Amino acid sequence: MNESNVLRQREPRRAAPPTLDPDEVNALAAACRTARDRLLVQLLFETGLRPGEVLALWLEDVQINPPQMRVVDRGELPNLAEIKRPASERCLDVSADLINRVLSYVTVAHTEDVLTNHIFLKEHGPNRGQPMDYADLRGAFQRLSRRAEIQATPYRLRHTSLTNLARTGWAPEHLQIRAGHAHFQTTYSTYVYPRPEDLRAAWERTRGSTTGTEK
Repeated sequence: MNESNVLRQREPRRAAPPTLDPDEVNALAAACRTARDRLLVQLLFETGLRPGEVLALWLEDVQINPPQMRVVDRGELPNLAEIKRPASERCLDVSADLINRVLSYVTVAHTEDVLTNHIFLKEHGPNRGQPMDYADLRGAFQRLSRRAEIQATPYRLRHTSLTNLARTGWAPEHLQIRAGHAHFQTTYSTYVYPRPEDLRAAWERTRGSTTGTEK
Protein backbone atom coordinates (compact mmCIF):
# COMPACT_ATOMS: atom_id res chain seq x y z
CA MET A 1 0.00 0.00 0.00
CA ASN A 2 1.56 3.31 -1.03
CA GLU A 3 1.54 6.50 1.04
CA SER A 4 -1.30 8.13 -0.92
CA ASN A 5 -3.60 5.17 -0.22
CA VAL A 6 -2.81 5.37 3.49
CA LEU A 7 -3.68 9.05 3.55
CA ARG A 8 -6.99 8.38 1.78
CA GLN A 9 -8.12 5.83 4.36
CA ARG A 10 -11.00 7.06 6.49
CA GLU A 11 -11.61 6.24 10.12
CA PRO A 12 -15.17 5.01 10.64
CA ARG A 13 -17.33 7.62 12.38
CA ARG A 14 -18.97 6.49 15.59
CA ALA A 15 -22.70 6.27 15.86
CA ALA A 16 -24.24 9.00 17.98
CA PRO A 17 -24.41 7.87 21.63
CA PRO A 18 -27.84 7.03 23.07
CA THR A 19 -29.47 9.97 24.85
CA LEU A 20 -32.68 10.79 26.72
CA ASP A 21 -35.28 13.29 25.56
CA PRO A 22 -36.61 15.96 27.99
CA ASP A 23 -39.70 13.93 28.87
CA GLU A 24 -37.55 10.92 29.76
CA VAL A 25 -35.26 13.02 31.95
CA ASN A 26 -38.31 14.41 33.76
CA ALA A 27 -39.73 10.90 34.18
CA LEU A 28 -36.44 9.72 35.63
CA ALA A 29 -36.36 12.59 38.12
CA ALA A 30 -39.98 11.92 39.07
CA ALA A 31 -39.12 8.27 39.77
CA CYS A 32 -36.63 9.26 42.49
CA ARG A 33 -37.74 8.58 46.05
CA THR A 34 -34.73 9.92 47.94
CA ALA A 35 -32.82 13.20 47.95
CA ARG A 36 -29.67 11.31 47.03
CA ASP A 37 -31.14 9.83 43.87
CA ARG A 38 -32.69 13.15 42.82
CA LEU A 39 -29.31 14.78 43.26
CA LEU A 40 -27.60 12.04 41.25
CA VAL A 41 -29.96 12.52 38.31
CA GLN A 42 -29.63 16.31 38.31
CA LEU A 43 -25.87 16.24 38.75
CA LEU A 44 -25.28 13.74 35.95
CA PHE A 45 -27.66 15.56 33.61
CA GLU A 46 -26.16 18.98 34.31
CA THR A 47 -22.47 18.16 34.48
CA GLY A 48 -22.00 15.19 32.15
CA LEU A 49 -19.60 13.60 34.64
CA ARG A 50 -18.56 9.97 34.30
CA PRO A 51 -19.88 7.52 36.92
CA GLY A 52 -16.45 7.17 38.53
CA GLU A 53 -16.06 10.94 38.71
CA VAL A 54 -19.40 11.26 40.50
CA LEU A 55 -18.48 8.58 43.03
CA ALA A 56 -15.09 10.25 43.61
CA LEU A 57 -16.56 13.66 44.50
CA TRP A 58 -15.59 14.95 47.95
CA LEU A 59 -17.26 17.65 50.03
CA GLU A 60 -14.40 20.05 49.34
CA ASP A 61 -14.97 19.70 45.58
CA VAL A 62 -18.09 21.86 45.91
CA GLN A 63 -17.62 25.59 45.49
CA ILE A 64 -20.46 27.96 46.30
CA ASN A 65 -19.33 31.25 44.74
CA PRO A 66 -19.01 30.96 41.84
CA PRO A 67 -21.02 27.72 41.72
CA GLN A 68 -18.55 25.10 40.51
CA MET A 69 -17.57 21.48 41.06
CA ARG A 70 -14.05 20.10 40.80
CA VAL A 71 -12.95 16.75 39.44
CA VAL A 72 -9.78 15.74 41.29
CA ASP A 73 -7.55 12.69 40.91
CA ARG A 74 -6.88 11.43 44.45
CA GLY A 75 -5.54 8.03 43.47
CA GLU A 76 -7.01 4.84 44.89
CA LEU A 77 -10.20 5.43 46.87
CA PRO A 78 -12.02 3.07 49.29
CA ASN A 79 -15.04 2.74 46.96
CA LEU A 80 -12.69 2.05 43.99
CA ALA A 81 -14.03 5.12 42.16
CA GLU A 82 -11.51 6.54 39.75
CA ILE A 83 -10.85 9.49 37.51
CA LYS A 84 -10.21 8.13 34.03
CA ARG A 85 -6.88 9.93 33.49
CA PRO A 86 -4.96 12.98 34.78
CA ALA A 87 -6.31 14.99 31.82
CA SER A 88 -9.78 14.49 33.27
CA GLU A 89 -9.10 16.82 36.19
CA ARG A 90 -11.16 19.96 35.67
CA CYS A 91 -13.46 22.54 37.24
CA LEU A 92 -17.05 22.68 35.98
CA ASP A 93 -19.40 25.63 36.13
CA VAL A 94 -22.79 24.52 37.42
CA SER A 95 -26.06 26.11 38.46
CA ALA A 96 -26.63 27.59 41.90
CA ASP A 97 -29.63 25.26 42.14
CA LEU A 98 -27.38 22.20 41.83
CA ILE A 99 -25.06 23.50 44.55
CA ASN A 100 -28.06 24.15 46.81
CA ARG A 101 -29.27 20.59 46.25
CA VAL A 102 -25.81 19.24 47.13
CA LEU A 103 -25.77 21.28 50.34
CA SER A 104 -29.30 20.18 51.26
CA TYR A 105 -28.42 16.52 50.76
CA VAL A 106 -25.13 16.78 52.64
CA THR A 107 -26.76 18.55 55.58
CA VAL A 108 -29.10 15.60 56.11
CA ALA A 109 -26.96 12.64 54.99
CA HIS A 110 -23.62 13.58 56.55
CA THR A 111 -24.45 13.09 60.19
CA GLU A 112 -21.84 13.12 62.96
CA ASP A 113 -21.19 9.40 62.60
CA VAL A 114 -20.29 9.66 58.90
CA LEU A 115 -16.51 9.49 58.61
CA THR A 116 -16.00 9.91 54.86
CA ASN A 117 -15.55 13.02 52.72
CA HIS A 118 -17.31 11.38 49.77
CA ILE A 119 -20.49 13.25 48.89
CA PHE A 120 -22.63 10.25 47.91
CA LEU A 121 -23.30 7.65 50.60
CA LYS A 122 -24.86 4.22 50.90
CA GLU A 123 -28.39 4.55 52.28
CA HIS A 124 -29.19 1.08 53.63
CA GLY A 125 -27.67 -1.98 55.26
CA PRO A 126 -24.74 -2.48 57.62
CA ASN A 127 -22.53 -0.19 55.48
CA ARG A 128 -24.96 2.73 55.59
CA GLY A 129 -23.06 6.03 55.62
CA GLN A 130 -20.04 4.65 53.78
CA PRO A 131 -19.09 5.88 50.28
CA MET A 132 -21.45 4.83 47.49
CA ASP A 133 -19.76 2.48 45.00
CA TYR A 134 -20.31 1.36 41.40
CA ALA A 135 -22.70 -1.43 42.39
CA ASP A 136 -24.80 1.02 44.40
CA LEU A 137 -24.97 3.44 41.48
CA ARG A 138 -25.86 0.70 39.03
CA GLY A 139 -28.57 -0.61 41.35
CA ALA A 140 -30.04 2.87 41.83
CA PHE A 141 -30.39 3.39 38.10
CA GLN A 142 -31.86 -0.06 37.57
CA ARG A 143 -34.58 0.82 40.07
CA LEU A 144 -35.18 4.23 38.51
CA SER A 145 -35.36 2.70 35.04
CA ARG A 146 -38.02 0.22 36.14
CA ARG A 147 -40.12 2.90 37.82
CA ALA A 148 -39.83 5.36 34.93
CA GLU A 149 -40.16 2.59 32.31
CA ILE A 150 -37.18 3.88 30.31
CA GLN A 151 -33.64 2.68 29.72
CA ALA A 152 -31.47 5.01 31.80
CA THR A 153 -27.86 4.73 32.93
CA PRO A 154 -25.37 7.25 34.31
CA TYR A 155 -23.55 7.20 30.97
CA ARG A 156 -26.78 7.89 29.09
CA LEU A 157 -27.28 11.02 31.19
CA ARG A 158 -23.66 12.01 30.53
CA HIS A 159 -24.21 11.61 26.78
CA THR A 160 -27.47 13.58 27.00
CA SER A 161 -25.77 16.45 28.82
CA LEU A 162 -22.85 16.77 26.43
CA THR A 163 -24.96 16.24 23.30
CA ASN A 164 -27.32 19.01 24.42
CA LEU A 165 -24.39 21.39 24.89
CA ALA A 166 -23.10 20.54 21.41
CA ARG A 167 -26.53 21.27 19.93
CA THR A 168 -26.73 24.65 21.66
CA GLY A 169 -23.55 25.70 19.89
CA TRP A 170 -20.73 24.93 22.29
CA ALA A 171 -17.39 24.94 20.49
CA PRO A 172 -15.91 21.42 20.40
CA GLU A 173 -12.76 22.63 22.19
CA HIS A 174 -14.93 23.87 25.08
CA LEU A 175 -16.91 20.64 25.05
CA GLN A 176 -13.65 18.68 25.21
CA ILE A 177 -12.76 20.31 28.53
CA ARG A 178 -16.28 19.83 29.90
CA ALA A 179 -16.18 16.13 28.97
CA GLY A 180 -12.70 15.56 30.37
CA HIS A 181 -11.39 14.14 27.11
CA ALA A 182 -7.65 13.99 26.46
CA HIS A 183 -8.12 14.31 22.69
CA PHE A 184 -10.22 16.72 20.67
CA GLN A 185 -11.11 14.01 18.14
CA THR A 186 -12.83 11.94 20.84
CA THR A 187 -15.17 14.82 21.64
CA TYR A 188 -15.81 15.72 18.02
CA SER A 189 -16.55 12.19 16.85
CA THR A 190 -18.75 11.40 19.85
CA TYR A 191 -20.91 14.47 20.32
CA VAL A 192 -20.88 16.64 17.20
CA TYR A 193 -23.78 15.23 15.16
CA PRO A 194 -25.76 18.04 13.54
CA ARG A 195 -29.41 17.14 12.97
CA PRO A 196 -31.23 18.24 9.79
CA GLU A 197 -32.95 21.00 11.76
CA ASP A 198 -29.56 22.19 13.05
CA LEU A 199 -28.23 22.43 9.50
CA ARG A 200 -31.35 24.28 8.39
CA ALA A 201 -31.05 26.77 11.25
CA ALA A 202 -27.38 27.37 10.41
CA TRP A 203 -28.33 27.97 6.77
CA GLU A 204 -31.06 30.43 7.73
CA ARG A 205 -28.64 32.40 9.91
CA THR A 206 -26.18 32.83 7.05
CA ARG A 207 -28.60 33.00 4.09
CA GLY A 208 -28.46 36.78 3.86
CA SER A 209 -24.69 36.82 3.39
CA THR A 210 -24.65 33.92 0.91
CA THR A 211 -27.48 35.09 -1.35
CA GLY A 212 -26.59 38.75 -1.72
CA THR A 213 -26.48 40.31 -5.19
CA GLU A 214 -23.01 40.55 -6.61
CA LYS A 215 -21.98 44.15 -7.49
